[in-house]
Amino acid sequence: MRNVDTSVEAIGTSESHYVLTHWHDAIELVLILEGDVNCLINGQTLDLHEGDVCIINRNQLHRMFCNEGDSGKFLSVELNKKLFTSEPAIRQKYIDPLYGDGNFACRVIPAQSICAKELAKLMRSVGELQRERPEGYELRLVAYLHLIWQKLYLLYAQEHNIETHVSEDMMLYRKMVNFIYKHYGEKLYVTDIAGVANISRSKSYAIFKKYTLQTPMEFLNLYRLERSAAMLRETDEAIATVAQKCGFGQQSYFGNLFYQQYCMTPKTYREASRDDAPQPSM
Repeated sequence: MRNVDTSVEAIGTSESHYVLTHWHDAIELVLILEGDVNCLINGQTLDLHEGDVCIINRNQLHRMFCNEGDSGKFLSVELNKKLFTSEPAIRQKYIDPLYGDGNFACRVIPAQSICAKELAKLMRSVGELQRERPEGYELRLVAYLHLIWQKLYLLYAQEHNIETHVSEDMMLYRKMVNFIYKHYGEKLYVTDIAGVANISRSKSYAIFKKYTLQTPMEFLNLYRLERSAAMLRETDEAIATVAQKCGFGQQSYFGNLFYQQYCMTPKTYREASRDDAPQPSM
């Protein structure tokens, strides 16, 4: 079931792994399991508390984080359109209006509401199925997702007049981020990133600060670190080669940044990821 993305993640302290601002081609539901969590979405910050459910529409720029010194946990469930019924009449009436409506960015359902409690129960069931994966779990999983969608539709039918739009700044941000995704392994400067959107360095700084709370180079380096971590887990490339392929000119600089982000050296990270890998059965 590769189109379903469910995960429980620990977030919060200054040492925690930093999640980059991103977007999905799916609607995402986030249930706050513990603590207080912030959602930065389209440049605005929402304060979420234990039991709250946040609905994030497709193609919205967002990331979850905690204030310094705080911590929290959340369960994230993505609702991909491909998983829902193919019956034309049902899709046209219940799926397409909500999935295709770009007139809302997000909706926070407070913990004390009946809707939040019902969604939380279903989301926990989805997370449990994804972890345990009993025989035939996919059928029950799809059933749970349809039940979740029914509740979203009823909520949407009552409150479909929430208005927002994709701003020009957001479109410029996406151009710059997509450029970073394609060229992160090359030697890049802020002028290169700003140039792809035909804007000034100062404008690019302002846009990145708005949507990510980072500078363009901070975002670039964090993405490079994400890609390098994946290479360390999935390949046997030399660490120096990994650093070079991910755009770090000096291995020592790469090592310092990697340690700041993951609290271990690249070598230790690789060894730990291999130790955690499933062992072949005898």
